[in-house]
Amino acid sequence: MKRNGLSKAIKLVLVGTLASGLAACGGGGSGSSGSVSTGANAEGTSVGAVTGFGSVYVNGTRFATDGSVTSDDGIEREDQLEKGMVLKVKGSWDSRGQGQASDIRYDDTLRGPLTGASWDSVAAAGELQLLGQTVALTNQTVFRGATPDTLAANPTGYRLPGARERLATGRW
Repeated sequence: MKRNGLSKAIKLVLVGTLASGLAACGGGGSGSSGSVSTGANAEGTSVGAVTGFGSVYVNGTRFATDGSVTSDDGIEREDQLEKGMVLKVKGSWDSRGQGQASDIRYDDTLRGPLTGASWDSVAAAGELQLLGQTVALTNQTVFRGATPDTLAANPTGYRLPGARERLATGRW
């Protein structure tokens, strides 16, 4: 049986159309924590301290938001956030530092340089000052790498990577 030229042309057009359609779909699936799409935008989760506002800046990226925040301690809106608060932002961002947040969660952790500290061992209470905020300390406050006494003795010698109340339930 001899092949018809028209038959070959139709098959080539169908194969080309199918290949083009598959290529247009791309290989990027739905984003999960830490995944990166194949296009110009990354999708996933960014965790870090708030460094600015006008939307929310986390890890150098400006995330446009709808203004809502999820937390377990009464913070529900972006205007309740302060610099140094740690956020978990799900969304997408590009190489220019622009992003779109689909979900923002606040954790009760602060990060930044200490500017002051006090600790009363008898009362098991004290305070830390960082990023313009005062943080109350109790015997439930957990520290890594220092004790409340050492922090109070030389507060400017420390940068807090995180102080977390054990009683907080904001685990991710």
